[in-house]
Amino acid sequence: MLRSPRSGSELRIRIKLVAFSLIPLLVLLITLESVQRVRYAYRYNDNAWLFYGLATQLNTAPPEIPLLGASRTYQQPEASSQPILYLGGSSTYGVYNDRQHTYPYILTSLINSDLSASQSSYHEDNLGIPGMSSNDYLTTLVQEFDRDNARTVIGRHYALTLEEFESRKPALVIIYAGYNDIFIQGVNREYEAVLARLGSILRTVNKFSLLTLTVTEKILIIRSNRRGARSPSLEKELRENMAGVLTFLAKQDVPALVVPEVVVAQDFGGPTRNYTSYASRYSQIPELLADVARVHGAEYVRLDDAFSAADYQQFFLDPVHLTDQGNGKLSRLLLERSELIQGLLGSQAERNGSPKPPR
Repeated sequence: MLRSPRSGSELRIRIKLVAFSLIPLLVLLITLESVQRVRYAYRYNDNAWLFYGLATQLNTAPPEIPLLGASRTYQQPEASSQPILYLGGSSTYGVYNDRQHTYPYILTSLINSDLSASQSSYHEDNLGIPGMSSNDYLTTLVQEFDRDNARTVIGRHYALTLEEFESRKPALVIIYAGYNDIFIQGVNREYEAVLARLGSILRTVNKFSLLTLTVTEKILIIRSNRRGARSPSLEKELRENMAGVLTFLAKQDVPALVVPEVVVAQDFGGPTRNYTSYASRYSQIPELLADVARVHGAEYVRLDDAFSAADYQQFFLDPVHLTDQGNGKLSRLLLERSELIQGLLGSQAERNGSPKPPR
């Protein structure tokens, strides 16, 4: 049956109407995508976010996106200074802080301020990587100690020659950990489960669209936040990973300080910022880390008792990321409570033949 010219004309009109009706939606999506890229570029001070999906190297990243590079030391260290390694995730790296307001920089500065002019100083080596959990701590340390032979393995641990190790031997390794292993790892597992159901479509879209990636993450975070149950499997992984890290450091005669991340289980406002369920999910992590530290001869310091629910927004931007003031308070608490850190002051004083400066 032949179609009349009129019906053909009506079809073309309908197609045009549909096409034109999609233009505002397309403009809206492009605008939202652009805004999201600008937000991330501003938040993480990295213009590479403007080219998400096209650029492969990002200098900084939010907790949910793997980091490919990081600013490790704020200032060029003196040749005679000894490194203090800071290992952890985004709260160690300081994704929302300028470099001079991160806790590794502040704490190292506080330590150096207690040394006399004749004493050798310390410098911070910030190994914090946004999104990193204890799954990657050992590899990160190994790469720090032995970059050229990171694949050399003896059992579960890595071998270093004495010359290679002594040239990089840190005075102390501070591990500020716990949050990513329970909360980010949990979200990541849900994300993988969603990808398994949707196949490669969502993965491909998220690879090129920062907007869809963050929307997906927000939905998963909302779902995750509604759960109040602990995860025995994640806790077991954290225990095993930390045991491997502390065993490695003990074999190299490097002192370790284990500090559970302070998690504020409060409602910061909005459906994706209510973290009250975090209290029960994180309740056993400090004691778990304390037990691992005790077994492997590391020092353990807990700090959450010094942060109250009344003034949490002064010190925290969300349940784990600290404000500049929060990093300052965290650093002062570590300086006061850690015997290893106080020992650094004494050891430097003895090494340089001068008494420990009074506090």
